[in-house]
Amino acid sequence: MFLHTDADGFKLDANHDQPIEADDLPGLIAAFNNRDELWADWQVRDTSGPWTQKWWFAEADAIEREDWNLSASRYRPESREAAEHPDPRELLAELRDQTTAIVADIDTLAAELAERAT
Repeated sequence: MFLHTDADGFKLDANHDQPIEADDLPGLIAAFNNRDELWADWQVRDTSGPWTQKWWFAEADAIEREDWNLSASRYRPESREAAEHPDPRELLAELRDQTTAIVADIDTLAAELAERAT
């Protein structure tokens, strides 16, 4: 069983000593303590849908195929819907338009500064 936490109940700063509401640890402890029941749920899950839980299992043969590497992310089911990416040509055209607008603004500011200096 693999477990993943995004929040441990403390602010993620240099001191890590200020409590916050977000805390995944109690739920993960409960998941670990109920892992036999969760194993049954895991086996009948809908593999076509996104996985949103912070726990998951990996079969021993899958771990063996990965040369016994226990990096959890290798076995974590996809948790997001497939992303749709715009055509790169559209992105380049948009970037070109924005860059042109920025250069025009820079030229305008430079002209205004030049007028004030004279």
